[in-house]
Amino acid sequence: MIARVHRPCRSFTGALGEAFDGALAPDENLADDIILVHSPGLSADGDRPRWTSRDVAEHLAAPARRHAQGPLPEQPLVFHPSVRLHPDDRELTRAEWSQTARRLARAAGITPPGDKQACRWVAVQSGPRWLHLVANLIREDGTRARQPYRLPAHLLSESRRIASDLGLRVAGSTTDGPQSVQDPAVAGAAQATLLHRLAEESNGPLAEVRRLVEQVAYHVADLPDGRGNEAGRRLEWAARRLFALQQDLQATASSLDRAARRPPAASQVPAPSPAAPVHRSR
Repeated sequence: MIARVHRPCRSFTGALGEAFDGALAPDENLADDIILVHSPGLSADGDRPRWTSRDVAEHLAAPARRHAQGPLPEQPLVFHPSVRLHPDDRELTRAEWSQTARRLARAAGITPPGDKQACRWVAVQSGPRWLHLVANLIREDGTRARQPYRLPAHLLSESRRIASDLGLRVAGSTTDGPQSVQDPAVAGAAQATLLHRLAEESNGPLAEVRRLVEQVAYHVADLPDGRGNEAGRRLEWAARRLFALQQDLQATASSLDRAARRPPAASQVPAPSPAAPVHRSR
């Protein structure tokens, strides 16, 4: 089981669309097996009607809109992690996927046990080996969810515990001793997650450095006698290079994601070469 935290976004419709690689129309009715499990309030008297992705997005966004006193905050409201099975894992039952979704939601800090004011969230399946969780980080009482420090690492640890409990392959583990090589799909997904976190446009470490450099460039430009002009130009150029680095890292991470999603190529056994003729001496 391989976990990933997707890039922050402010659109619940966008997060749901990303879960289905853009193949889900906003007004398309969701099949019964797409919505796996969700926070209270999405069902009606225990018998869920036909919901569209737009309906689900509006339901998730309601607490943030209800408590907003102006424009929505700049911090992302949407939390979107996902997990997928290792190619060698068995397929899970619906009950096992539901258990996995609830455990990830608790580990992410959006559904503390016994908290009736917790975040709204929904778990959907875009395929039999994928699980996406989309949540509103604004709780029912209008406060922001308190998530664990080093969230991606925390979710990775929880996904490993879930995999172990379900008898699945644990990401990063080896079965042939300390010299075993990690599976390429596991390694690629893990490195893609790291690159996505580094290059996040809103709150990634590179974005924070770029903002600080831009602020310094703005302030030194006001130094008297034009002493800050040259320094300001160099700082602006450095900020542009940081932005280009973010874009390069995002492109690399997306490439690793696509490679990890491709099924492993079937190994081909080379045909035996024809035996050389035997020449007997007379």
